[in-house]
Amino acid sequence: MVSSDENEKIEESKEAHPSISSTPNSKRSKWALLRNVLKAITLLKVHDADPAVEVNEILVKIQQIPTDKAYRMKEKSRKDSSPYSIALSDLRREQTLFRCAEQGRGEDLQRLVWEIDNNPYRYLVPATHPQSFLNKRNGEGKTALYVACKNGNLEVVKILIEKGAVHQITSVIEKEEETCLEVAVRWGHKKIVEFLLESCKWSSSELQKSLKVCRHKDLEILLKKNLKTKNKGCQCYIW
Repeated sequence: MVSSDENEKIEESKEAHPSISSTPNSKRSKWALLRNVLKAITLLKVHDADPAVEVNEILVKIQQIPTDKAYRMKEKSRKDSSPYSIALSDLRREQTLFRCAEQGRGEDLQRLVWEIDNNPYRYLVPATHPQSFLNKRNGEGKTALYVACKNGNLEVVKILIEKGAVHQITSVIEKEEETCLEVAVRWGHKKIVEFLLESCKWSSSELQKSLKVCRHKDLEILLKKNLKTKNKGCQCYIW
């Protein structure tokens, strides 16, 4: 058995050397805080933190972060002016033109006019030039005017002619050249044929070629009438 004197000595030893378990909560929280501070300092050293203390210096560094608005705008401008971006924009613009010519819906008409009016090359290349935005053939050898005439989109045809599309620039279909008048006649789009005959001047050979592919009596009458009278419509240019 342990004597009373020995118990007193044990109690005195506990008071002189308190264990960790008997350490107050406030002391433990201070040790934890100290450990966190030391850990943060270590991380900062590992990641080479820049001890910038001046406010202006900090602001400059923030502006150089890729997520900063000014930085993003500068980068976007740089990327937009690259040859790749320019080529991609030209391709998308051309695809939009031909999609509008093919579909001819209300929203497409507005988009078509916007694309024509905002074409970045409109002051560099005359609208009547074969390689202009309006007259250039797509990968299938077709012009936008030809596509619109084939699909019966009269409003698109009117816009293209008004904006400077040349009606006499042919499309190449299976190694054969064909005018927009021919394709409109072949597909029987009477309103478009009437518009083209009234608005544009056609040669006798062009009218004859259109007559050969005609399968509609009313269109045949129109073409023969124009062959005789040589309709004096608007003068459309050939480059």
